[in-house]
Amino acid sequence: MLKVNNLSYWHLQKDLYKEISFTLEEKDHCAFIGINGSGKSTLIDLIINSEKHSYNGDIELDNNAIIGYISQFSNMDNIKDLTVFEYIAKDYLTLQKELENICIEMETSSEIEKLLEEYQRVSDDLDALGGSDFEQSISKKMNLANLSNYNELLISELSSGEFKLVKIIKEMLQSPDLLIMDEPDAFLDFENLNSLRNLINSYKGTLL
Repeated sequence: MLKVNNLSYWHLQKDLYKEISFTLEEKDHCAFIGINGSGKSTLIDLIINSEKHSYNGDIELDNNAIIGYISQFSNMDNIKDLTVFEYIAKDYLTLQKELENICIEMETSSEIEKLLEEYQRVSDDLDALGGSDFEQSISKKMNLANLSNYNELLISELSSGEFKLVKIIKEMLQSPDLLIMDEPDAFLDFENLNSLRNLINSYKGTLL
């Protein structure tokens, strides 16, 4: 999934990494552990945005690999009026609405063939998210995180730790090829740490 070979990187005249190498195989769960300022977040940014940095060595990702990312920081400003379910299922609900609109348009349109092609495209996108099982998948993840009764709460009503868990659930349900989480345990109390552990242990994809 990911291969880093002889990577060297410097920042503000300080060597952060000198000829480091590692491989992350498909479905591996791996963690970088280090003190503050040792360059963990920088290494993540190098993996995600390698074209924006100058470095020596090689960073190789599987062709067309889709990366999911969870920042260590939380920003609710643009979504605080959404319910937890609306936030997690936003892409799913948008595709559902597109299908409904196409069906309505079919009732009066003469361009049925074009609309059928569009319907198939949206249906394929919906299937890629889990299709009819998507709501059930949300329910399972919410139960694992001990948030089963939170669907109708507004995002603004969540604590920082609860919102971190909700963000992780949303990203996991997108099924990226590689899911990268930057300090996912930040702002989590003991109960939420257990919920994070449950989510990580249940995740079948590649996780960093």
